[in-house]
Amino acid sequence: MNDKELFLEAIKKIPDDPYEAKFDGFVWEKKQHTSKPRTDFDMTVDLHGLNKRDALRKLKMILTKTRNSGQKLLIITGRGNNSEDGICVIRETIVTYLGREGAKFIRSYCTAPPKHGGNGAIIILT
Repeated sequence: MNDKELFLEAIKKIPDDPYEAKFDGFVWEKKQHTSKPRTDFDMTVDLHGLNKRDALRKLKMILTKTRNSGQKLLIITGRGNNSEDGICVIRETIVTYLGREGAKFIRSYCTAPPKHGGNGAIIILT
């Protein structure tokens, strides 16, 4: 047999579905990807653009649902660039709430690192 004939014979032996191919007793099997995509946070909540009352209402609802769950939340408040005085009213409202009555729903909170929004975001551990 010449090289061309050997090649054509080899091609005939290749299965249509490579997952069913057997090589030296090894069977390729399809596996389902069941793990959740890895992210830094369990939930991201975007509050910027809301008024402070609606932002606080939304945060309270989320904190009530995630209380004592150990989840890590990224709360986007914005930086206040569109506010009259350049002050982030939503951020101030949220931080005040977390330091007082909201403290019972969380373990801790802090300003997000720059890659996650810096002064425009808060990380909460429930």
